[in-house]
Amino acid sequence: MAIVVLFLVPMSYFIAAISIMMLLAAWEWSQLAGFKTPTAKVMYVILIAVSLCVVSYLPTVPVLMLASLWWLLALYWITQYP
Repeated sequence: MAIVVLFLVPMSYFIAAISIMMLLAAWEWSQLAGFKTPTAKVMYVILIAVSLCVVSYLPTVPVLMLASLWWLLALYWITQYP
């Protein structure tokens, strides 16, 4: 089913569906980030939505390279933790 949606649905619908899922996930992650009030959670979700909009206008390769560097740094921190 997911493969059918990926290849047969127009790209704009796919992007919208993924964006909605990411914003729903951001709402859930806001609790893990320590936001307790609904206002703080909404502000966090808005920040993520704005970030998604900004990143969509950037070139893909530099964004992926920056994300890869971030995950390598996170891996280093985890492996070096006492």
